Amino acid sequence: MTELLEKTAPSLAVGPSDSFSQCFGDYEAATRIVQQVGLTFQPYGASLKWGLSSLAANFVAGYYATTHPQAEASRPADGEGQTELCASLNYIANELLENAVKFHYNKFFPVSLTLQQTENELLLLVSNSLNPASLPHFQALIEEILSCDPAELFLRHLESGLDSLAETSSGLGLLTIRHDYGARLGWKFDLMPALLGVPRQITVTTLARLSLG
Repeated sequence: MTELLEKTAPSLAVGPSDSFSQCFGDYEAATRIVQQVGLTFQPYGASLKWGLSSLAANFVAGYYATTHPQAEASRPADGEGQTELCASLNYIANELLENAVKFHYNKFFPVSLTLQQTENELLLLVSNSLNPASLPHFQALIEEILSCDPAELFLRHLESGLDSLAETSSGLGLLTIRHDYGARLGWKFDLMPALLGVPRQITVTTLARLSLG
């Protein structure tokens, strides 16, 4: 993360066509994808609305429930209800997308949500533009989440009223995803080149991995 911060420093001579990526946590591109579905929100200057998070999360969970035999077989005859896995998908997708919308920096850059299924995992990926000034806070959050036992970290902040974690805004949701839903988290930061008069920017993709085993 420090290297990424250095790459974005104004004093560093980085060419406008240069790009740079760094990954943290359990970020690894999926191989042998069985199925994939994605949603891309391109606001073109319009404000992204909070309501899209729950709508998109419902769609992703419903898509998996419909296409996955085990989830479909466990649904009641009237079509209501979800399996535990689909409920997890719904919560995680909603939480990650809410964070992406909340911290989206360049309103002309798309926000995307992708669900991938491999032979033994479900992967939820959410991408958005990020304000370079928020990188140090994001770095501290990631380091805390990845370096501590999720149960101990959750209890520690619970005892302190979750104040310190809440100050990092998205921290509580990410910790809940890891602690309550057993998902593995990873992040990929990309320093994008300047294109067609658009200044260079940072994008972040947050990845949540759920085991199917």
